[in-house]
Amino acid sequence: MSPEAAVRRISSLPDDIARRCDGLDRSDISFVLGGLAPVPLLFLLGVIVDDESNTVIMDWDRQLRARRGLTVDDDGKRFMVAGLDTLQAGATRVALCVSASYDVLDVDVQITEAVTPIIRMDLEGRGTDTHWSELKQQLAQQFLDTVMSLVRKGVTEITLFLAAPASLALRLGMLYDKRNLPRLEVNQYEQADPKRFPWVVRMPVAGVLQPEIVHR
Repeated sequence: MSPEAAVRRISSLPDDIARRCDGLDRSDISFVLGGLAPVPLLFLLGVIVDDESNTVIMDWDRQLRARRGLTVDDDGKRFMVAGLDTLQAGATRVALCVSASYDVLDVDVQITEAVTPIIRMDLEGRGTDTHWSELKQQLAQQFLDTVMSLVRKGVTEITLFLAAPASLALRLGMLYDKRNLPRLEVNQYEQADPKRFPWVVRMPVAGVLQPEIVHR
């Protein structure tokens, strides 16, 4: 499926959910959210369903080859944030690089964002299997706090380079305020592509009515 087709399908979810829930009491309904898809599409899914009540997030366990809940104890490790203090006055666009599983490398980001200031959020002890705690996924609040710090510095547009498990990508999208936070695009990483980030999804936030795929 092309990214454009996937975006159209995700964008139709609210209408599909409304049709399926018509006549039912929402307090009696729980939503289970999960999936295996490119990070920008998972983030978009989170943005689209952010106001659904009683949502449970699950993730795919590669060893068990099954979906499971986030039931492991919190290890207490959080993001280390760098770049906020050195952001120059007047900067309105930033590249926010979030390494929660794999590393987002500055050298890759600079292929497409050569002059954009970089803000880094690097998870201590990061890896592909360190996200199974519901409590630890308060990382999403740390992400939101960083974005709000950027707002206070006058940033109006963020290009997000996110390496994260599916569950965390979904949660970040769910938490992103569509009305009060900056315009946002989320980049898709492709190691084999010389551009490294060949396409982005512009999120339906900050006055953008519909999500859009932009190819580089």
